[in-house]
Amino acid sequence: MKTTNAKQALLAAGKELIWEKGYTATGIQDILHVANIPKGSFYHYFASKDALVLAVVESYFQDFNTHAGHYLDDESLTPLTRLRRHFEAAGQWFESFSSYRGCMLGNLIQELAAHHEVFRGRFRGFLEQWRSSLVHCLRQAQDGGELHVQQSVEQVADFCVSGLQGALLVMKVSQSPAPLHAFLTILFEVVLK
Repeated sequence: MKTTNAKQALLAAGKELIWEKGYTATGIQDILHVANIPKGSFYHYFASKDALVLAVVESYFQDFNTHAGHYLDDESLTPLTRLRRHFEAAGQWFESFSSYRGCMLGNLIQELAAHHEVFRGRFRGFLEQWRSSLVHCLRQAQDGGELHVQQSVEQVADFCVSGLQGALLVMKVSQSPAPLHAFLTILFEVVLK
């Protein structure tokens, strides 16, 4: 197997297993088995399990941007339209999986952030990047007269991040998209009206 293909197979297997089972319950041997990569080859591609997890999270964040994040940058749309398309696309993406497994980033934050500084820093970076894009879009909506909120756009962005993460967590527990739909309804019919 070519190096690039083997590395991609490890990333894909790692992403699937870590998203489904979590960091602790996923062993390197499990990843090698699913990726169909020979035992002992793992360390040729990744220095450690943590290095793989960081690469998996990076890949996951790119997937999120491919499915939903790019709408926030589409200046051909009004700011509120960009926000609506972003959150609706995110919702559709999370609903498209066979089991409601939540957000992989959110799942790993719950599992690792309290005890692993390296992960906490990287997770914080991803959330800040997302939040910054939301703030920019919200500020444009406010400056253009499209959005009138009492709170600062930073607070509204924090609500958006926390609200979606919370809705995905409850969706995972209930195995129903209802919490996600409720969040989107409140977001667009109350908060961003």
